[in-house]
Amino acid sequence: MQSTAGNNALSISILNDSSLDVANINSASFSGLCESLELVARGFSQFNNLCLRGLTVNKDFCSREVERSPSELLLFSKIYGKDAAATVYETALKQDLSCQEAAEKLGYLKRELDKQLFDKAILTDAQQSALLLKSFKEAKKCD
Repeated sequence: MQSTAGNNALSISILNDSSLDVANINSASFSGLCESLELVARGFSQFNNLCLRGLTVNKDFCSREVERSPSELLLFSKIYGKDAAATVYETALKQDLSCQEAAEKLGYLKRELDKQLFDKAILTDAQQSALLLKSFKEAKKCD
């Protein structure tokens, strides 16, 4: 870290100096950048070796947190509005439910089409999301 701070200080002093020699700036900046990047790379290696090695991902916990994320309500809010999405999210948080479970509990997911609003494959694919929204517009014309 001291080396990185020194590189930054050198760069600042060169830039503040009234004699801006391009060769000095380029060589000092480039060598400082290389040294800083090398230190960062070593830091990542140490972090991996000392902190991450041996850890395992709790997939159930991660999956549950994704299901409780407000991003799950993006398409839902396009169909039912922001207020409904906020109500669903608040219910999910208060009752420790996924957003989909909260939407079902509140009576929003009556049709199979509604349940697709929480389909991960659709939520992560822009084209499928657009097709789903189009399906809702067409279904609304039929109602």
